[in-house]
Amino acid sequence: MSTLIFLEDPGAVSFIKDVFGTLENSGIPFKVLATGPASKILKENNIKFEEIFIRMNLKNFLKQNRIKLLLTGTSQNPNSLGLSLIDCAKELKINTAAFVDTSADYQFRFKGKSTNPLNHVPDNLLVPDIETKKIYARLGMEEKNIVITGSPNYQEILNIRAQLDEEGQKLIKKRVFNQDIQGVSIVFIDEHSNKGDKRLFLSEEYNFNGRKGMTNRNEIIASEVLDVMSGLNIKNYFIVRLHPKSDQNDYLSLGSEIDEFNSSSNYYELIYGADLIVGMTSALLMESFLLGKEVISIIPRDSEIEWLPPGLKENVKCVYSAEDLTLSIKEALNNNSMKRIPDTYKEINANQKIKEFIMKEIVNYD
Repeated sequence: MSTLIFLEDPGAVSFIKDVFGTLENSGIPFKVLATGPASKILKENNIKFEEIFIRMNLKNFLKQNRIKLLLTGTSQNPNSLGLSLIDCAKELKINTAAFVDTSADYQFRFKGKSTNPLNHVPDNLLVPDIETKKIYARLGMEEKNIVITGSPNYQEILNIRAQLDEEGQKLIKKRVFNQDIQGVSIVFIDEHSNKGDKRLFLSEEYNFNGRKGMTNRNEIIASEVLDVMSGLNIKNYFIVRLHPKSDQNDYLSLGSEIDEFNSSSNYYELIYGADLIVGMTSALLMESFLLGKEVISIIPRDSEIEWLPPGLKENVKCVYSAEDLTLSIKEALNNNSMKRIPDTYKEINANQKIKEFIMKEIVNYD
């Protein structure tokens, strides 16, 4: 065995899962270790992995599997086993690296329970873009150890879009909804509802208030979209695409206005078939753009612009007020045609770059 890939967060799975085929085709041995929400997603996608438990002896595991390179995903979890794996691998003088799927909450990904944002940082970082590289360089990571790879999942999204384009939106919409829905079909991209994170609840910094009594970020923004549709007198079929770390309880007051909750692991046809995609700062918004859809990013607080996934700010309309949201929805529904994909996203072979990095690290292993 040579490479161990650890996954915990849904975003990490989305970023790296399409690299597995490239590694297999190249004959590069690797093992996938997972826990938490990542385990559920890997099972749904029939991806082979081993589940890790907190009681495992991590050092023995690394030794017994003859690991030459540890490559971890990242999360905001201060107790992440990925951080413990990085520390153990370093003690054993095993090469370590981590991939950062988005710059959101960059300061929490390697701090653990310390106050140092680089307390558990590995030898190298793989990042999707130059902006994320600059962020970690400012924190103190050496630039030569930060590798820009692009986003492997973006590459796969374009492949999926090519397949969907062959069938076309009308046929896919009819099949996905399996009924003659009335009005405009809207998919709202839910984001995880961490009950302990005060940023995800109404404060004076919020640009939107939602309806009276609402405090939850998801519910507030969903209600704003529904209110705009009501104000425009546009009948709609409203679908909430649930995040793996979220649930329907965030939307109790909107139950009668939400037509469907979706949590399927295959969401591409749902998004492709819909008329409009709205959300906040989820990576799925950028994927929706790459699928050719009309997308609106609603920013609850000005500071959350830093949470946007790579490329979203440059390609998707971001709105900061109820008035701007109304205008943006009107415009989007009037221009509901499949969007052209910028050439930039067609030219980046992120899978190949990550494969080359892994091969180099294995060769350089002492």
